[in-house]
Amino acid sequence: MNLLDGLNYYKQYSSSDWQFTLEVESSAVEVLKLISQHGDQPNSEALSAAHALLVDIEKWKAMCLKERMGNAAQNSQRDVWNPFRDTVTTLTPSFRSCNSEDSAHLGTRNRANGGRRWQRPRFGS
Repeated sequence: MNLLDGLNYYKQYSSSDWQFTLEVESSAVEVLKLISQHGDQPNSEALSAAHALLVDIEKWKAMCLKERMGNAAQNSQRDVWNPFRDTVTTLTPSFRSCNSEDSAHLGTRNRANGGRRWQRPRFGS
């Protein structure tokens, strides 16, 4: 079994887990867009979306088992927004100037990859 076989097996037999993974990724794209739009002055919708993303990431990491989840939900919305914003703007200097095509792929142009857009890794031969 190679990685592609493993991915296909996971998608086939864990459809609800795979679907949740896709939902978390979609939420992350939306939060990236909100960070780009609002920066240091997020509105309540942006704060709520970032907080919900953190809780979903925690749930995803715990494989949706509540007893395995940490304390992500106890953070204030601003305490979630600021680190997300700081991480995005620190790691991707050109983030604010990225176009919607870049953020739709969960990535922006940055120095680490020679200015190329982030792409999902390809599996198989």
